[in-house]
Amino acid sequence: MARIVNIVCNDCENRDHTRRWHFLGVRCHTCMSFNTVVQQTVMNGIDAAALLDQLDAQAQAVGVPSNISLPVAPPSIPAPMDGVAIAPN
Repeated sequence: MARIVNIVCNDCENRDHTRRWHFLGVRCHTCMSFNTVVQQTVMNGIDAAALLDQLDAQAQAVGVPSNISLPVAPPSIPAPMDGVAIAPN
């Protein structure tokens, strides 16, 4: 089942919002640790899967490697850099 979650890193105490959940853990983008805890489930099920598929397609279109885990933001939750356009290389 697809889930989008908010996490807190137990090592650097960074909070990261709207991340793709994985049963083995979610990696902190700040310190690269897997020592994180899910603070809140933002979205799950078919809606989360559809959004994640759409974001994966967009990332692939601009050339982001598939092994890079990018934070995701559902349309109802503004991303930290909402409104900033990133031009493809």
